[in-house]
This record gives sequence, structure tokens and C-alpha cells, in this order.
Amino acid sequence: MIWYFLYPLRGTTEAPILAPTHPVRRALYRYGSYAASHVVATLLVSVVVATILIYPIPYLFTSDYVNGASNLPHHAWTVAQPLPYGATIRPDVMMRSIWVHGSYMQALKQDLLVSALELQNELLGSTENFSPIRARNVARSLPEPGIDLSTTQRDAFHAINGLNNQSWFFHSPLQYWDCTKENILTDPAILATVNDKKTQSTSVNVTLRHSIVFSGKRFEERRLAAADALVITLIYLRDSPVGEQWERKAALLPDEMSSKWDIYPPDGRSTASQLYEFQFRPISSQDTAILSVAYGLTAIYFLLSLAKLRAFKSKFGLIITVISQIAFSVMSSFTLTTKCLSFIAALSLGIPGVSAFCMFVAVAIGFDLFYLSTFFLSVLSVDVRRTELSDALAKASIRRYRGESDFKPRGAWERVLQGKVTLSTRISGTIIMLGFILIAQWHFFEAAAIFNFFKHAYQGHGALENATSPQTSLDAIHQARSPKSWLRLQDHETAQEIISIIKPTAHSYVARVYEPVVFVMKGSDRMPHYKEPTLLPALYDFINHQLTRFVVIILVVIAGLRLLTSFLLWEDEADDDDRHSDTDPTLDVKSFHGGHSLDIAMLTAAPDGRIVSVGLDRAIRVWDAKSASLHYTIAKGEESEDAPFPVLAMAIDDSSKWLAILSPYKIALWDLKENTWGPSLSVNLQGQKTEAFFFGSSDPKRNIPRLVLVRRNGTLTEYIPDAGEGADYGICRSPLTCVRPLIGKRKDCLQLKLGRDTDPMTAIGSKQASPLVAIITASRRGCVHAATKEMLSWNSQSVELEGIEHDGVHQVVPLASLGLFLIAGVTRVHLVNMEDYSLVHTFSTERMASRSMQSALFSRSSSQLGADGLVWFTLCYTSAETGDCVVQTFAPPDDHDMIYYQNSATPPTSGWCAWESVKETKRHIQNPGSWSVLSDGGVVGIRQKSNRALDMQTNGRRKTEGLRHRSPRKEPGRDLFERWEIWSVPQSGLLRTDETRPLFQANERAGHLIVTELGPVVRVGQRSIAFSFGNVVKLVTVGGHERFDSSATDNSSEHLNVGSRRRKPGALVRPRAWS
Repeated sequence: MIWYFLYPLRGTTEAPILAPTHPVRRALYRYGSYAASHVVATLLVSVVVATILIYPIPYLFTSDYVNGASNLPHHAWTVAQPLPYGATIRPDVMMRSIWVHGSYMQALKQDLLVSALELQNELLGSTENFSPIRARNVARSLPEPGIDLSTTQRDAFHAINGLNNQSWFFHSPLQYWDCTKENILTDPAILATVNDKKTQSTSVNVTLRHSIVFSGKRFEERRLAAADALVITLIYLRDSPVGEQWERKAALLPDEMSSKWDIYPPDGRSTASQLYEFQFRPISSQDTAILSVAYGLTAIYFLLSLAKLRAFKSKFGLIITVISQIAFSVMSSFTLTTKCLSFIAALSLGIPGVSAFCMFVAVAIGFDLFYLSTFFLSVLSVDVRRTELSDALAKASIRRYRGESDFKPRGAWERVLQGKVTLSTRISGTIIMLGFILIAQWHFFEAAAIFNFFKHAYQGHGALENATSPQTSLDAIHQARSPKSWLRLQDHETAQEIISIIKPTAHSYVARVYEPVVFVMKGSDRMPHYKEPTLLPALYDFINHQLTRFVVIILVVIAGLRLLTSFLLWEDEADDDDRHSDTDPTLDVKSFHGGHSLDIAMLTAAPDGRIVSVGLDRAIRVWDAKSASLHYTIAKGEESEDAPFPVLAMAIDDSSKWLAILSPYKIALWDLKENTWGPSLSVNLQGQKTEAFFFGSSDPKRNIPRLVLVRRNGTLTEYIPDAGEGADYGICRSPLTCVRPLIGKRKDCLQLKLGRDTDPMTAIGSKQASPLVAIITASRRGCVHAATKEMLSWNSQSVELEGIEHDGVHQVVPLASLGLFLIAGVTRVHLVNMEDYSLVHTFSTERMASRSMQSALFSRSSSQLGADGLVWFTLCYTSAETGDCVVQTFAPPDDHDMIYYQNSATPPTSGWCAWESVKETKRHIQNPGSWSVLSDGGVVGIRQKSNRALDMQTNGRRKTEGLRHRSPRKEPGRDLFERWEIWSVPQSGLLRTDETRPLFQANERAGHLIVTELGPVVRVGQRSIAFSFGNVVKLVTVGGHERFDSSATDNSSEHLNVGSRRRKPGALVRPRAWS
């Protein structure tokens, strides 16, 4: 809701989105990637922290062994709050007290106890062997004004003898010795007596806890070791003569005992006071019902919110993880707020009940953030890494079909009620939070109306009643604890005991608490002479009594969790192919060197991660991307008669078994799995350059798939390796500039066009898979042809689109998984249906460099509608004007919808959007260098840091020397390798940030030739690219460990890694002539 309040200043209600280069976003992304890669360590840290914070919870609800205070209340509302100044509330009781100090933290000395007994007797009369029940049958009578009460008269007004407006009672540490001087003087162990009698009760059943009879306590070994002050408290009703006598006698003490005591205030009169309300209200059946409904509605809202996330539909365990995380957060907050932060909020807000609740919520949210970034992140990363979740996400259907054949526009309120806009979530969260605060405060309203509550909240509760005495005089005596701090520490069960005395049928009482009269024995040393412990005494007590048990529990939790994770992740650890280190960076570089002595001129890659390179040294090598040590040489120079040189192109089949090597006079086949030569085919290129060379679709009847060769003059030759023959077919009469194969499944449903009279379910649901092998070509004249494989021949057909002859067509890009292809012009890109060559949509682009376009997409099928849709679609190209890499991403305006890509019409069912209504985002990457689009829509590239002055200086030096040095040498003031860096940009819908890193790390430059431009670039797997840097092959992986498939089953990548001597688009590679 804060964004709605800031709307006048920001002009929008949307939450701010940090730029990908923002340091906060980069830091969070780096942490998320690190935590996701260190799953076990992150999980162990979060569980250990949760165990540490949850460990004290059982002790909060049991007897406190430290100071005799009671345990936390069970199912009760408790509060001790000061009332605002001017409150029209008549107090139920008055509380007056005296504090007796000796030397600092030496209040338990016998002489001070005896002197305190004298003060007590002066104020109350003789209290020796105090037993007021003996005056039960004595008639209550008041003496003459100014005359002290006799012992019998005083005891008759005691609360034990009947409660009325004149009743009173008191508690004092001297009651441990029955208020008898002889008992104090003859007690050989004062501390033992104090600790043994900490649960002793007075005549009205008020427990003499250390917290109410001492101030400034110090504990050792769970026992009271010292105290700074003795606290004697009188509690009386408003008409009690004992209270009047106490007030009158206290005013006389400065004159009578000034020689023995320093008294604060000096006149002995305590006029400053504050109204306090003490409550102890057990939770009623109505409270239980209200809380049950509130928590139940919150749980339902929570589960419904999770149900909208696709990731949670596939794994019930993730929901359990979230619930466990919330439980950890709340339980961790119990231990912190109960002992450390419970009193802070009461000082800052006018309603302590609400302030304490808000403080608890704030601490719980902090812990929730911690567990969300550790516990939940580690569990989610493990789950996402599983293939079954990936498959479930890819096949998840969209829950937007309502079974209606007529399309009805969705109104704004309908979208809000469905939770499809952020407004509903924000409003719901705010309502739930305010509702909980109101419910928590409701129990302290008593008979007050809700109107008064909001009136006070609006007008403020006013200042607290402030008539306190100045603290400057008390600062000189260095009290270990101030009176207000002492009052905040009072036990809730003491309040319950007092309530049972003065208002047995009520749950609260209001007391006027007067500032204490402080007595300091003359000659006392009030300066602390020893350093207080650095940490709380409870921590030292914990170390002495609980440390061993605590450490054992932590070790058992760590060991048990480690065994559990080892059992659950045994497949990942046992798989040697997928094993990788948790320290893998998100932008990783591997180098494969030692195989070539000269520059690498050609690269191609197989689906299983093998890379084949051809160098100017006439060597052909095979590298394994999974391991830099697994590589071998196929041929080297003239040593092999089977190796064809010069190599014009290479191709690898979808099963990663056969490597085809094309030379001017033959095609050689190499078995990548058996490491042996296969059959060879004779070739006659007739002096024409090769535009495309690839394997056709797999044929179960043949061991080796068919090979297709397309020459620049528009001739297609199909070879059958097993038969050793080839057949020529004509595709286009004009010289070709771009040839791309399209191998996929034929979708008959694409032949249907949606009209007003067409049944959408028929158009969407009828799809029938059949082989589709085609070749898309673009010629120098700008015409586009599509040649499809028929039974025994190839059928070429011109693609006729309106105005295409003026577009300057330079490239075609197949989208095999969709049955579509792209035609790229200078400023427009056409999306064409492969079945009938009809125009589906036209994208507007910036002025595009020739043959620089790449694409990526993510499609998902709808099980209810039986059709595929696009979640996002990306076009990436090099700008002809600026040289920037331009990334245009198209996505549905609603995150839950999909793009109906098959034609320009929109299905009359919910959950779909047409191309005309998609949301477009565009981004420019300056100085991109050589780049490639990955399967997730991200872009990765290699570039040199721009430094024009350095380039000019380098060129001038080369002209002066007249020689070209290819081996690394150190030049003053520059490093030729530091200029190279790798960059990656995530797809716009991903919560990743931009990454850059140097191409070369320390001690990694040996064996590299100095180059000014990179060699060929090919994509390997889903998130990796391979390129040549001089004579070294380098592999760049984005997003951690790469999992390579044994076959090319992912057609959404739309990439074909065919080795060729043509300069790769966007790679800025200089053509090399070699033989």
C-alpha cells in the first residue's frame, strides 16, 4: 500500500524495478546464485540458526531457574501499560515504596537489612512476626488525626481480614526473616536464605519473588548473588489509613534519620506519580473462535496464493517448505522479542499492546527474510534442478479455461477478484495486517467503544502523565536499575495475584504508582569498583548448564540433515557426468588448448557436448565440453589419407554419432562413438561455394542419416551415405545468401484459419504430427524460397508476401518447434507459416546488420485446450547504425496468458493474446563484440573493452616495426589480454542481473596467441557457447553447470551448429584464406 501513498510523488503505483546494473540487484543476484549453488551449506546454516533460536522456547514456558520469575502465561492476554496524562480513570489501588541502598550491589549486608527493618517499622509500625490474621475479629476503628495506628488497629485493616476501601497489604524482603531483627542477625547465610525462600508467600498469597523485593540483581549459577537495593512496597486502597500514615511518617523521616541516611527527595515526600494498568485476561472461547477464523482465513489466502504459482503445483513438498519456513520465523521471533525487544515498542507508541505486536511482526518479518533467502532458496534450487519439475513446468497447463465457448471481456473488478493484478494482493495483505492488529488490541478495549479507539489513534493519546522528580539527584548514587526500569520487569503472575486480592472477579486493575523514596546509608560507597560482565548473566548460565546438551543437539541436527540430504540427492552425487563443484560461477570459462599450433578456422558442436575444431595447421580435433582432458585428434595434415583437406564445412547428426567433413572432392564420415572412419562420398561442387551442409531427419531404416548440401547457385544435393549416391534438385535460380534447414513435426492445425464461423476448439485441438523437412533460402535478389522434402524429391516454392521485394531480405531463421520461420529485412521481420506460407505477423525493428538476427522462444502446451502457446519470444540482432546488440522481447500483457502464435487471430477463449496485443521490451547492449542467444532468452558475448587511443597507438607501432608478432610479449603500459571480457544479459522476464568478467584469469595466458578478433562461435547445449581464441577453444557457460543431452531433443533452440568457413553473423571475424 505504500506505493499508493507515494503516487502523488511518483506518478505510478507500481513497485520500483531496479536496473540490471544496479549494485543492489547485482549483489542480491550474486547471493542468490551462490546460495543456490551451495545448497547443502545454505540449508545447514539456516537449520542451525533455526535450532539455535528455537532451542530456548521450551524454557520460556517452564519455571525460570534464574530469578524465580514465573513462566510465560498460557493462553492469556497480559499487559502493564502507563495510562496517558489526564485520563479520567479512578485508580483501584495506590502503590508507595522505599528503596534502601548501601554500598554498590551490597544490599544483602546484615547491617543494611537491620536498618531497613527500622525504616519499615517507622513507616508501618512494628512488623515483627507479622501476622495480621490475628486481628480478624477486632473491630476497625480510626485513631485521632495525626495519631499513629496501633498494631492491632493496623492489622484489622489488612486485606486478609476483609476487603474494603480501607484495606492494605505490603511485601518486603524482610519478610524472609519474619521482619525480626534477631532472625537477621543470627542468620549465618543471608544469600542462602534469600534463594531458598524466593517462592515464599505473604499472608495474602503474594509470592515474594526476587523481582519485586530487590532491584539491581546479579545472578550466578542460577542463584541470586547480589542486589543493589531493598524494595519495600505498600499497596493500599484509596481510603486506607495505613497509606495516610505511610505518607505522613515518610515526611518526618528526614528530620529523624538525616544523620544516618541520605534521602531522595530530601523532604521525604513523593508527589510524582503515574497511572498504570495491569491486565491478566485468560483467552475466552470467543477469543479462540475469532483467532481461529483469522488464522484460518490467512491460511486459506496463503494456500490460494501458492496455487497460482506454477512452481508449487508440481511439488507438494515446496508448500511444506514454505510452511516450515514461516513456523521457523515465528518461533525464532518468540525467543528474541520475549527477552530483548518486548519493552522497546512500549516506549515508542501510545498503545503498548499494538506496539508490542508490531515489534513482534517486524522481528518475524526479518527472520522470514533470512529463512526465505536460505532455507527456502536451497530447497527450491534443489527442486528446480530436478528434471521432473522441469518437465512439469514445461507441460503445465494454464488454469484459465472456463468451459465457455463465447468470449467475454474481463472487467477490472473481475481481474482484482481473481488476484491477477497486484492491487488485490496489496489490499488483502494490508487488510489482514490491520485486522490482526485490531484483534490483538480488541482485548484491551474493555467497555470502550471502537469509536474511541480510532479517535485516540487519530488525535493521539497524549503525553504520559509526567510529574516525575528530576533524576539529577539520583544520578549521583549510581543505581544499578532505575525505578521505571524495575517496574517494567515486574512479573505477570504478581499482577494476577494482586488482581485476585483487590478485584477477584476482574481481569485488570489500575494503580497509581508513586515514585519511591530512596534511602542511601551514609558512608556507603556507591561507585562501581568492578566491571560488569560483558554479556548477560543468562548467557553465562547457559554456557555452564546447557552448552554440552546444546552442542550435542546441534551436531545431531547437522549430521541428521547431512545424511538426509545425501539420501535425497544421491542421484546427483552418483552421476559422474553431472557431477560438478558447488563453487561453479554463474559465468564460467573453460579453455581447451594444446591441440592446435595455428588459429582455429572452423567449429561445430554436437548435442552431447562434444566440439570439433579445424585449424590452419590442418588438424581436426574433438573436444569434450564435460572434461577438458578428454580430447583426441581425428586427422593432422598429410598423416591421414581419409581426412579431406581443405575442409569446407562440417555437420553432426542429432544423435551425436556421425561427423560429416566436407572437402572440395569428397565427404568423409567419422563415427564419434566408435572413433573410427565411416564410408566416404564423392562430391563435385562444380566450383560453387557451400551455403549449407547438414544431416537430415533420422531414419530408423538407415544407420547413417541422409546428408543435404546446398550450393550458392541454388542447387540442393541429397546424399544417401549407405547407398553412396547423391541427387541434385533446383531450389532457386538466383545466387543464395542464406540457407537454413527446418526439421520438425508437421502440424495440420496450422492449415486452419480462424474465422467467425470456425469452431475454435476444432482449430486449436486438431493437431497431427508428421515429419517436416524443409529448407528456407534467401537470395541476392531478395526472394525467399521454401523447399520441402516429399517422398522421393524436393518441392521448392516461392514465398510471396506483399512488399517483401522492398524489404531488403538478407536472412531467414527457422522456428522448427512452431512450424514457422522468420524472414529478416532491413527494418522488418516477417513471421511466416510453414504450411501455407501465409504471413502471421510482422515485427518492426531498427536498421539491422546483414545476417545478424537470432531468436529464442519458450512455448508451453495447454492440456485443456490442446494447443501450444508462447510464453515469450525474443529477437536479437546487431544494429546497422550503432553496432549495438538489440534485444526485443515479446510477452503477453498478462503473466498468466500465452501468445497464440499460429496466426494473427485471437482464440475466443480466455488465457490467450494475439500478436497485436503483446507487450514489447527493447534493450541495447553497447560494444557487444561476438554474441549468441541462449535457450532461456539470455544473450552472452565476448568483447574487447573500447579504448580508441590504445588501438591507434597499437596500429602505429605495428606500421613502424613492419613485422607481425603472434606470440605473447609484454609491452610497456598495456596488457593485450586484459581488454577481453565476457558479458551476459538475462531475458527481460528473469530476475537475473547483467554479468561481466574478464576472459582471462591470473596465470591463464600461457599458450594463447594474440588476436584482435575472435574466430567462429557455436552454441553448445542450452546455456553455453564455444569460440576460438587464436589456437585455443574456449567454452563459456552462463548460469552454472551445463547438462548436455545425448540427442537434440529441444527444437525450441532453433540453432544449427554447422561448421563453415563463412564469417559468423555478428562475430566480426576476419575471413581467412587457407588450404
